[in-house]
Amino acid sequence: MVDIRGNVLDVSVYTSNLSGKKRAVKYGPSTMQSNTDRVREYLHGEHAGCYAYDHGNHYVTDGCYKYIWYSQTGEEHLFNLEEDPHEAHDMAGDPDAETKFQPWRSRLIEFLKDRPEGFTDGTTLIPGRPHDALLPGYEPEATYPYL
Repeated sequence: MVDIRGNVLDVSVYTSNLSGKKRAVKYGPSTMQSNTDRVREYLHGEHAGCYAYDHGNHYVTDGCYKYIWYSQTGEEHLFNLEEDPHEAHDMAGDPDAETKFQPWRSRLIEFLKDRPEGFTDGTTLIPGRPHDALLPGYEPEATYPYL
């Protein structure tokens, strides 16, 4: 969720405790206002299995489809977000599921190939690899000093 904070806060409104009036708050910069000529084609997100280890997952989306891979179990899901925005129909049961899944696996492998956990060997996804809730060397205070 690399760009979410700036975008959400960029359009945030809060109610002042003193006056009771709503005030717009600009925290910027956000991707909505950035000077760029491109937007990434795919977004990768993840959730470490911090509450239940088996719930750890990675996902890749292009806004039309969403692929989810559970890093401990290897379970996969694929949803067509345009036809199924509530993610009620998992395409894993479709007769041509393997054909639909393979490009999404490849995209996730590309995102994970240099990660320290060993979730991939560069060709396949490897479930069951141990991982911590945070990447080694990640220091939230250094990355987000304004929080």
